[in-house]
Amino acid sequence: MYRNLVRAIFFTILISFTACSTPQLDSQKNSERYPSSEYSQESDDIKKLEVSYQYILNSRQPGQEMAQMIQRLSKIYYRATGLIQQFDQEIGESAKNVELGALPDQAAVVTSDVYAQIQAAKLLMDQIETKILYYFRRINEDRSEAIKSSKGSTASVAAARLSEIRKEMNNVLKEQSTGPGVFALDHLFKNLAEQHLSFIADAKKRHDPDLTKNDDSDIIRSRIITTFEKAKELHKKHAAQIRNRTIEASVDKQINETIIQEAEVIQNDFSYQFEGQSSERIPAAQNSKKMYPSSTSAGNIIGGFFPAKTWVLTIDDGPHPTRSIEIMKILENNDYRGTFFWLGKALGNSYAAKVVEYAKANGHELANHSQTHPNFRKVSPSEMQSAIRNEIIKPTQTMTSMYGYKPKFYRCPYGGCNKIAAIRKAIADEGFLHAFWAVDSLDWNQAANPNGASDIAKRVRNQMSSVGKGVILFHDVQPHTASAFKILMSHFKNMEKSGHRFVSFCQAVDEGNGEKSEPFCSK
Repeated sequence: MYRNLVRAIFFTILISFTACSTPQLDSQKNSERYPSSEYSQESDDIKKLEVSYQYILNSRQPGQEMAQMIQRLSKIYYRATGLIQQFDQEIGESAKNVELGALPDQAAVVTSDVYAQIQAAKLLMDQIETKILYYFRRINEDRSEAIKSSKGSTASVAAARLSEIRKEMNNVLKEQSTGPGVFALDHLFKNLAEQHLSFIADAKKRHDPDLTKNDDSDIIRSRIITTFEKAKELHKKHAAQIRNRTIEASVDKQINETIIQEAEVIQNDFSYQFEGQSSERIPAAQNSKKMYPSSTSAGNIIGGFFPAKTWVLTIDDGPHPTRSIEIMKILENNDYRGTFFWLGKALGNSYAAKVVEYAKANGHELANHSQTHPNFRKVSPSEMQSAIRNEIIKPTQTMTSMYGYKPKFYRCPYGGCNKIAAIRKAIADEGFLHAFWAVDSLDWNQAANPNGASDIAKRVRNQMSSVGKGVILFHDVQPHTASAFKILMSHFKNMEKSGHRFVSFCQAVDEGNGEKSEPFCSK
């Protein structure tokens, strides 16, 4: 009865808007029905998203509101593109200095001011994408409710209004994704397509054929960059525009101030791992180890305690239906293995079991990258325990069941938990080592890689020269990553001639801890 009352209020508001075209934002009324949250029904983030969504519904020009968000997303993306180009120059100089005799610096990447700004830009982009994804999901949910209740004219008018808003938003996506905009929106389009397919699948399960008549798919899917050849073609075609957008973003005062402000938080967080150990008492069983589950830097692994010239290949954000196995096969053909940090939500996809079984059968390590890829820095103290349950404990249970063993490593999304005591303690309490990184492929920004995989491979090589040893970060959901691995294989083999080794995360930790220590990954 209560839900019906809320729906009636919602549809009445939509009809009123249709009749008079006057914004009537009443956040208290319109926010009573929240969609399910990964944290709690009273999540502060969900409340903010819901209020923002209601504002879009009540706006005279929802398309204009959407356009402003997309334009901001694009500006931040192209600022990130310029920053990556700047970072590549910086790290290239560092690599040259090492070749000339300077000592490698383990922290050369993660303590770079420019690198922190790149991370900040990615975070800001993801926040905007989260809002847009939320809008589309909520419009489809509310439209579904209206269609299912369409016995009366009230619901049908509401459904028509929601369809019109969605159409305006789709038109904005279509307009903004022309030219170089296609690079800035590629990640968003991939997530929208995945969300759309999930919505359609759920509608079919409920035998709601009318709900599958959704015009999102063609507009979104046609613009996703699926191959290296397509990316290279687009980059060549729009090279001048990409260059202009990168320059324009570099002098946008508001964008730069926002990025720098966020980067200061990230730098403070990242630098914590290089500070001295805290006063936490080391358990007797661990006192001979350098790396063990702990909320101190002993539990946060970048690779500083690895033996000299030792490297670990880590791959985040999957499993992907095809790219994960493609990467694994490339590694296997060269007698390497990777550690795959996967998301709990992605393991719910129909293809996941096949990918997991392949990884297990071929000796790759499987690890935990959270349930939904949250930024823990944005979790409020009141929501922290709920976040721990849903983003650390919940995926651990899923993964233990699917993997056939409990993962030994956890990586916070964005590496964003070094100074969050509650999260680090929860990770240690679960028996995880937190897996940070020393080298970042930055394989997610296609505009910064005009030559695709070869640019990513060059970036990785220069960073490896600069830091000397440690953990390397890739993503198996990115289209160029497998090709970058193919290029890197010959370089890795050449490195082996001078004593470099590519080993599993477990092996690197055990060797770093010493022969007298109990193996960390022993079953």
